[in-house]
Amino acid sequence: MASFVGMTVVRSLPGEPNPTPDPQVTKLEDDNFKDKPVPAPDISSLDISNARFPRRPGYGTQGAKIVLRTNYFELLPTANAVLYRYHVEIEPAAAGKKLKRILALLLEDEIFAEAQDRIATDHAATIICRLKLEEARTRVSVPYRLESEEEPRENATTYTALIQETGTIALSELVDFVRSTNANATYNGREQAIQALNIILGRSPSTSPNVVPVGRSKFYPIGVSSTRGALSATLEVIRGYYSSVRAATGRILLNVNVSHAVFYKPDRLDVVMRGFRQAHGPNPLSLQRFLKGVRVQVTHLLAKKDKSGQPIKRVKTIFRLANRDDGQGQGNPPRVTSPGCGAQGVEFFHGDPPGQKPSTKPGAKVAPNRYISVFQFFQQGKPPSHSTPPYSRGLAHSDTAIPVVNVGNRENPVYLPAQVSKATLSGESTEAMMRFAARKPWENAQSIIGEGSTVIGLLPPANQSLGPFGVSVRPRMITVPARVLAGPPVKYWANVSKHSPNGSWNLVKIKFTAGARIGNWTYLWLPMKGKDLSPFHPNEGPQQTVMEFHKVLLDNGVLAPQPLLPGLRCDLVPDDGNENHQRIGDAFRKIVGHPAKLKFVLVIIPYKGSGTAAIYNRIKYIADLKAGLHTVCVIGHKFGKGNDQCFRNIGMKFNLKCGGINHSLDANKLGIISGGGTMVVGIDVTHPSPGSASNAPSIAGIVASIDKNLGQWPADLRIQEARKEMVSDLEGLLKGRLALWRTRNKTLPENILVYRDGVSEGQYQTVMLEELPLLRAACASTYPPADTKKGLPRVSIIIVGKRHHTRFYPTRTEDCDDSSNTKNGTIVDRGITEARNWDFFLQAHTCLQGTARPAHYFVILDEIFGKRPAPVGQTQADALEQLTHNMCYLFGRATKAVSICPPAYYADLVCERARCYLASFFNPETPGATPAHSVASGPQQPQASAADVTVHQDLRNSMFYI
Repeated sequence: MASFVGMTVVRSLPGEPNPTPDPQVTKLEDDNFKDKPVPAPDISSLDISNARFPRRPGYGTQGAKIVLRTNYFELLPTANAVLYRYHVEIEPAAAGKKLKRILALLLEDEIFAEAQDRIATDHAATIICRLKLEEARTRVSVPYRLESEEEPRENATTYTALIQETGTIALSELVDFVRSTNANATYNGREQAIQALNIILGRSPSTSPNVVPVGRSKFYPIGVSSTRGALSATLEVIRGYYSSVRAATGRILLNVNVSHAVFYKPDRLDVVMRGFRQAHGPNPLSLQRFLKGVRVQVTHLLAKKDKSGQPIKRVKTIFRLANRDDGQGQGNPPRVTSPGCGAQGVEFFHGDPPGQKPSTKPGAKVAPNRYISVFQFFQQGKPPSHSTPPYSRGLAHSDTAIPVVNVGNRENPVYLPAQVSKATLSGESTEAMMRFAARKPWENAQSIIGEGSTVIGLLPPANQSLGPFGVSVRPRMITVPARVLAGPPVKYWANVSKHSPNGSWNLVKIKFTAGARIGNWTYLWLPMKGKDLSPFHPNEGPQQTVMEFHKVLLDNGVLAPQPLLPGLRCDLVPDDGNENHQRIGDAFRKIVGHPAKLKFVLVIIPYKGSGTAAIYNRIKYIADLKAGLHTVCVIGHKFGKGNDQCFRNIGMKFNLKCGGINHSLDANKLGIISGGGTMVVGIDVTHPSPGSASNAPSIAGIVASIDKNLGQWPADLRIQEARKEMVSDLEGLLKGRLALWRTRNKTLPENILVYRDGVSEGQYQTVMLEELPLLRAACASTYPPADTKKGLPRVSIIIVGKRHHTRFYPTRTEDCDDSSNTKNGTIVDRGITEARNWDFFLQAHTCLQGTARPAHYFVILDEIFGKRPAPVGQTQADALEQLTHNMCYLFGRATKAVSICPPAYYADLVCERARCYLASFFNPETPGATPAHSVASGPQQPQASAADVTVHQDLRNSMFYI
């Protein structure tokens, strides 16, 4: 019986064997390193198709050994399974749901008649077939018809599909590769074979009428038995499942995980709009972002019926709300009074129907060859016989404020009032875990084995579709060996030590390792009438609370003078962003001009919510870029409670921003870094989101340590081409960090250890090809030739993965924490990894709710650890694993171990701060702003510049972003 652990109860799943890792896999892993030297990676001829990453120098050995179950299933190809791969090109070009439908119709063609149970597609451009087509290159005509139509319409578009064979895949070759112990073994068809298996595994759920696929790997059941929860009047969350094929040592695995997505509730569109406005306000741009891509069923026309008498649904997709630039290339373009206006504010040119003369009879429809409003057009006809209010064609005057939607495009708009449209179920791009998703680990595990296996198609009868492809899946989760690393004691001033088995501690009766001198400071109070929940006296304000906070700063060792009292009060206006921006700017001008030469401002925000995001963004933009003032923002009602722990948490930010060190580790816990010659770097890139302006850039951020204490991580930023993941000016960014290191240490680092965040697996090689040369160039122009000849600096690059779907589950009560998760310090580098790669999964933190997600670390370049002798009784893998784990205890603004190591965490934070500076691009709030998904940016639009993310020189070498 396989075991999943509750807080104190072992929960069993029927039919599962005892949780013992596969001994054959363990033997293969060990055989890869038995009496074999680890070859150095050769990157001299590196290209995008066959980059070789450093081979694992062995497996980790440290920590208490345990066994975990993981959300992977073993995939079993038959010995003679051969697949044929075809590329499909559609003419004229199609995309999205239409392309998916065309490919579905293509597979019904007679050329695939003998392969109906042995053919699958990714619904984009690839077909996988167990049978070989007679012709290597084939053209097929595909008359388009809807799913509900038995025959194409008379005027239906006929597409041409060009089918081209692109290769043969013998699955036995993939099996031989993963089972080989030859360190130099390669299999050039690896990615193609895995892609083919993913297409085959996705065949059942993607074609099921009771499952909605989102992308190529997530599937959400929508039948009566689906698990869903209401999020608002317009949205609901549905529990679905993710699946992906992975190669591991000795076997091929299928990763299956619980996934949650937000869906629009099926309802009348005007009802959906009203619900959204009640929750989020009247901003038409916000509503437009919300509705973009929503599919609506048209309800004002008589429904045609198929041969069986069933009505054929007319479904359209919302492009956006009616806008002033709709149809500008037309001879008589529409007239839209304002973005997002109602049916009376949108007019279009109503021309003569072909071959018909205008009517002059009284009461006739509005004459053609003139402009007519959408309201007038829908008022002029009689309601269809099948309709009942409000699905009639006529519109009530009271409904004319409901925005009109464009279901065409910008060049050729097609307008519909919301009252004659019904929103249909469709996934939103952003996943929402929320409270609905916060379940005990064993609950998710049971869902995966139960409902998930059914949805993905691993259980009868759906799994019968795998057999014809020569594939089967063993329907039980595998187990893997794991270890639990002990957390290091955390050090404070005067060698005071804090240690907790669960990776969390407090700041009571201790002083920071190095208290900073913060200079003159004061507070800025931003009350807002009607929305300010803070307990401060309206006349005295927060003065007394700030004085109490100052005592805590001193108690923690911060060198803070008495604050300038009273501070400044700036009353804000509810729901008036422009006025508030002006008032905040005026307040900071007063602070900057104060004769006390203030350096730090404690900003007290009225409340926390969507309305204060713009206030926070404005504060950080002015303080960080223009005024050169450190700021810490606090919520009035929380700060006003005077909670000691809250004060101490705020104090950690004060100390870090001004150059202090909050806590540290003993030198023997930091391995190579303790020698003082290693600089640790964190790199991340943030991109425009779906609601961003079309001219929003991507932003690259870098942080780097300045000494062996790892207590201070100054940062720098660059803007670059939108959605470009590789850092364009990495050379300039690293040169800046090296210059700061040299200023602080009077020398340059011998080693540069890079933790690169935000890179997907498919981009590992691109980092080597594009970013590594820029790192080398920065070093070549900074280091003296003598150092370069000696091979300095040595560089290692480790990718930090957070958005993966690997999860682990305890198999014994003693191996779980209070939330039923694996314990902090859990590390896995066997069972689901490849011996030829160097990677590991590490859960350094304690997960308080939901299922813990470990960080995934993948080494793509190593010139540091592999060249150093391993500590006695350890491997070189241990050295990296323990260093990474111990660093997770050094995140400066928390008294706990964090989920990813600080350099990656800090790089993410500095990128998030840059989004505040560019809020007008990333979160446009005015109706005139251009969403990224609508119109391409033009010369009239302001462009982001380097100055928009250039921090004031007084803050530049600090942790301003904390």
